[in-house]
Amino acid sequence: MSQLELATTTGVCSFESAAAWPVLRGMPVRIAVYIALPSFSMGQLHALRPGQLLLSASSAAGDVAVRAGGAMVGWAEFDSIDGRMAVRLTRLVAV
Repeated sequence: MSQLELATTTGVCSFESAAAWPVLRGMPVRIAVYIALPSFSMGQLHALRPGQLLLSASSAAGDVAVRAGGAMVGWAEFDSIDGRMAVRLTRLVAV
C-alpha cells in the first residue's frame, strides 16, 4: 500500500508519521461510488417511479469513480459477494 504524503512548509513528510495520525486513522470517512446518469428535468425527476430503469452514461465494463470524503481516491468495478453488492478497487490515485 502506498503511503499518503502531506506537504508541509519544510518539505514532504509521510502522513503516517504525522503526530496526529493515531487520532486521524480512527476517524470515519464516507466512501462513495459514483455512476454517471443522464441529466433530468424537474418534470422527469418528478415522474420517476419504482422499478424504472435508469440507463447510465458509463460502459458496463468501465470502472466507476471512488471518492472518500469528496476527494477522488481511485476507480473500481462492481462485483457481488454472497448476494451483496460490492466494489473491487482497480486503481488508486497516485499521490
